[in-house]
Amino acid sequence: MKTFLDFKNELEEADSIQTRMKKRRAMRKNRAKIALARKKARKKKILDPKILMKRARKQARNKIAKRLLKGKNKAELGMGQKRALEKILDKKAKAISKLAKKMLKVVRQKEMSKGKKKPLDKADKKAIPQK
Repeated sequence: MKTFLDFKNELEEADSIQTRMKKRRAMRKNRAKIALARKKARKKKILDPKILMKRARKQARNKIAKRLLKGKNKAELGMGQKRALEKILDKKAKAISKLAKKMLKVVRQKEMSKGKKKPLDKADKKAIPQK
């Protein structure tokens, strides 16, 4: 059985092409379960600082990746290009953590606003028949 540290080290390393293919098959197989879990999780407020920081770090990483890709879509990249992008992002860990600290406030505000009713647009009000 893998220890937590083994699992953690595995996450930090860039995945090989075979591992990516294996993950892709697993995600495709379980996509209905994953979608249901995401829908459930969207409603739940999570205010744990560690989880919020993890989300901020992920958003910061995606933001820097987007900047590096210069308008290209990450989904359209080949496996080798994705792996090269991951290696570049691993080298930019300091910049990512710095940006994540700045984004933490925004992530926390998004989390706090979960579950609150959003005001209806004027177009929506016209669609609802009134008596």
